[in-house]
Amino acid sequence: MNTYFLCATQPGNLGDLVINKMLVDELCMSGNVYVDAYHLPEIFKAYLFDNQNAIDVNKNFGCTLKRYQLGKVAKIIKSNHIELYANSPGPLYLLPLYKRLMFRFMHFLIRRQGARVVNIGGCCSSSIIRGLKFSQIGISEYYLRSFQSVEYLKSQLKEIKISYIPDVSLLLRLKVKPNYASKKQSVAFSFRPDVQDVGELREQCIRIINSFVEEGYSVVLYWQVAKDEGFVRSLYAEFESINEVSLYEKQLWYEDMAFYEDKQFVVSNRLHSLLIGGVYGAVPIVFGDSAVACAKISHVFSSVFKSDLLAVQNSYKREIDVRKLISNLATMQADVDESINAAAKQCRNIISNIANGRIIA
Repeated sequence: MNTYFLCATQPGNLGDLVINKMLVDELCMSGNVYVDAYHLPEIFKAYLFDNQNAIDVNKNFGCTLKRYQLGKVAKIIKSNHIELYANSPGPLYLLPLYKRLMFRFMHFLIRRQGARVVNIGGCCSSSIIRGLKFSQIGISEYYLRSFQSVEYLKSQLKEIKISYIPDVSLLLRLKVKPNYASKKQSVAFSFRPDVQDVGELREQCIRIINSFVEEGYSVVLYWQVAKDEGFVRSLYAEFESINEVSLYEKQLWYEDMAFYEDKQFVVSNRLHSLLIGGVYGAVPIVFGDSAVACAKISHVFSSVFKSDLLAVQNSYKREIDVRKLISNLATMQADVDESINAAAKQCRNIISNIANGRIIA
């Protein structure tokens, strides 16, 4: 089955790159994927087209849905027997009203050409449901990345198919196998402050880093999202004279992900820093400062992982017990490994069913 995939996302975010690449690669296993990546930088979209079944819509047909060239796209869908439409799991409900109106019309037009319109990998909560209800018109199936999102959306939208799918970034595990023998007493630490009280937050970050150093660990500060660089660099300035603390000097990108291979832990409030680190065998520890961010991470974690030791800390004012984490390392590694393996396989099975027209209950 052929798919039209609209890639509309944050091009400066490694997590978004991994999500979109994993989705494209999986859909390519069931047919050609016509990827609409108009206006994305080459450093991002090049990874989307390293699959021979991924076809660049803008390059080959000279059009894009991002400029509302609906007639031209409708012809592509009809002439290439496209039966499925999906887009990046970003928050379309935050778009301006006129753009959401265009998406509603676009969904109807695509369905009139005989294609199903599905949403894969998003989330839902009370804070976004109003915009989602407006922009969901024309979508026939939702596959959300947490059990809580599924249950909430089911309570709000009664006539649409709504199912669970693990966070699609975890499909990376099907390409990567962690090497636990290569693990060192090393921690990856990445953070972006979301609160006003940045001074207190900085002090807590410093305490966590020092606690790991006191236990004989090295700590590497890094960032996966371009806009996080400033805070990470300013935090590193507090440790420049300490040999056990270092800075990864550039934004982590797709070819750099082996960075996580020798890390035992990853500490962050960035969901995909935690999940990608977990794929490489680093135990993900959530240090959160935002109720919204913590809820999002908590819902994904509770849907994927089993261990209570990975429960999300919902306040940056609470201390992280570093000694307890270290003493339970083996237990947590086993849970992370088993859970991510299972989630990746489940993801592949669900996307295969979607791409081949089998609707999941």
